[in-house]
Amino acid sequence: MIRKEAPITALIILITVAAMLPLAYSKPMYMAEVPQAFKDQCTLCHTSSSGMNGLNSFGADFADSGHSITNIGNLDSDGDGYSNAKELSAGTYPGDPRSYSGATSSGIGIGIDIIVFLATAAVAAVVVVKFVILRR
Repeated sequence: MIRKEAPITALIILITVAAMLPLAYSKPMYMAEVPQAFKDQCTLCHTSSSGMNGLNSFGADFADSGHSITNIGNLDSDGDGYSNAKELSAGTYPGDPRSYSGATSSGIGIGIDIIVFLATAAVAAVVVVKFVILRR
């Protein structure tokens, strides 16, 4: 016998998983030259932490160069006075002018899309607890 809450719970879980998908994937063929510290950082090339809101200046230069960090190492994509290669080796973001070696802030904070995702996941967890666990 299927409980009447089961379809609602399944729908909420499906929506939560679908919301997580954009956060989980990058294009592996573009990651070969990316330093290990940036392998899971969408904001290296994108304007948001989900990677869904377009490219920042470094990402645009990276795309225009045929996806080669080596080809754009001497450029200063964000115009902050530090080359892309220097920023990558310092662990700062070459697509964000607020992020450079010696800056008091990295320039990259938690994006609104991550906050929305976390809020969605929290709501889904509450609903699952309410309908699945507490109704037994």
